[in-house]
Amino acid sequence: MGWHLPTILVVDDNRAELNYVRVVLEPAGYRVVGCEVSVELIKMLRAHKPDLVLLDVRMPYLDGDSLCRLARPITSSKIILYSGMEQEQLEQLVEQSGADGYIRKTEDPEALIASVRRYLICTSE
Repeated sequence: MGWHLPTILVVDDNRAELNYVRVVLEPAGYRVVGCEVSVELIKMLRAHKPDLVLLDVRMPYLDGDSLCRLARPITSSKIILYSGMEQEQLEQLVEQSGADGYIRKTEDPEALIASVRRYLICTSE
């Protein structure tokens, strides 16, 4: 079995946020693919088979909660809600949506890398 760069799919309608995640995670050893339109999630899951999905909670068309419910049956990827919402709100959304956890957007670059790494380690156990 060959070695591969872990793939992170970022779904966020904010292009600056997508670029930020890419700039932080790619030098840390991750392949980052992104989409800005929530309705593209299923196509992106099939095309890239990510190891982890960072899913913005507040998006046009379909919100993160709805997207997680749609994606859960078709992927074994870890689905992580990615938002600036308060911790209590995110914990409730994780429980309701079936997501595997959350990362707050207010985290610094080192914290983002550590959180992604932690969720990926949980995947391989």
